[in-house]
Amino acid sequence: ERDIDLLIINNFINNKLLKLFLDKLDLKGYKINEIEHSYVDYELGESDITVIIEKNNYKIGLLIEDKINAPAMNLQPERYIERGKRGLNNKYNEFRTIIVAPKQYLNTNTNIKKYQYQISYEEILKTLSDDIYAKILINKALEEKEQGYIIIENKNVTKFWKNYYAFVKLNYPNIIICEINGPRGANVKWPEFQTYYKQVKIIHKSDKGYMDLTFDKMANHIDIFNKYIKDIKQDLKIVKTGKSLSIRLDVPSIDFKKEFDNYIDKMHECMSSALKLYDTLSKINVLMMYDEIDKMH
Repeated sequence: ERDIDLLIINNFINNKLLKLFLDKLDLKGYKINEIEHSYVDYELGESDITVIIEKNNYKIGLLIEDKINAPAMNLQPERYIERGKRGLNNKYNEFRTIIVAPKQYLNTNTNIKKYQYQISYEEILKTLSDDIYAKILINKALEEKEQGYIIIENKNVTKFWKNYYAFVKLNYPNIIICEINGPRGANVKWPEFQTYYKQVKIIHKSDKGYMDLTFDKMANHIDIFNKYIKDIKQDLKIVKTGKSLSIRLDVPSIDFKKEFDNYIDKMHECMSSALKLYDTLSKINVLMMYDEIDKMH
């Protein structure tokens, strides 16, 4: 998704995509005033792309969410609207929320309708048909969306996931759970909680008894990571998880094939640990840390 983000931004800059978006929004004569990638509001989360267009000193903010196949975060469309409201008057005079995704995603996800406008990858691909790199990148994203896999459902696990979501939303509304509805296979047992950073998430490795605050692609930058956590490093367990680094808390193990009601007390312990990791994350300058890594490359 980050690669698609940058592709969209670059083609706004060279005006190849501006007409497509203006036509969708029924606007004419606007020019680009400002573009920002991954704008983060620490209360309301992240906008993938923000484009401010202007005509006769009147500005409109375009708040763009980019999806390939990742499920929507809790209240994500609503938070786009709230972020848009915060920018009124001081950044722009009005705003529009837009989701960009493969057509199949737009047609099969009910939350999509909560965005004011929709633009498909296929429409962008048609607009950028003379751009070889854009064709390769977008077609790869479309293939990723179409491949998917066949789920052999375990009804006990499906039921457990449903109860898990309901428990978290009722008792811990500040935890942003990545919710996927529908049948679940027997080995699907690692819920993910979103943060306000694309590169960072909390993974509940329920069968292993771990709650991991995971920093994507950080395993090769341990020195930089340590620099940004040096003031809170005491008593933190840092582990390498593939290409990532994780701050790990031990929690009670949970079996998703069993009855959810047997784990109520353990679930409270696990969610309390997740809240501790959110608090830990709030003390780390994530944007500056990843910016330092980007500058290295």
